[in-house]
Amino acid sequence: LIRWLDNNQLKGLPQDIFSKNTLLSDLRLNNNQLKSLPSGIFSNNTQLYRLRLNNNQLRDLPSGVFSNNTKLEYLQLNNNQLRNLPSGIFSNNTQLKWL
Repeated sequence: LIRWLDNNQLKGLPQDIFSKNTLLSDLRLNNNQLKSLPSGIFSNNTQLYRLRLNNNQLRDLPSGVFSNNTKLEYLQLNNNQLRNLPSGIFSNNTQLKWL
């Protein structure tokens, strides 16, 4: 299941927006105005292998935001305003090839 939500001027996302998309494998949220991600936003998306969050305004990522995404291979976070990342944020993402 693929979802492209690029270029929508999204400023925020509800925590449960993707919770029923358990087969979600590829998610694009590029070129929006996201400043943060809710904790647990990707918890039910265990099939997620590609996530693109380029060109937003992300400053921080919640601890454990990717912990259930053990199949995650590609994560793009370029052109954000990230200040620091929580310790061990990628510890469960052993398949991660592209960051």
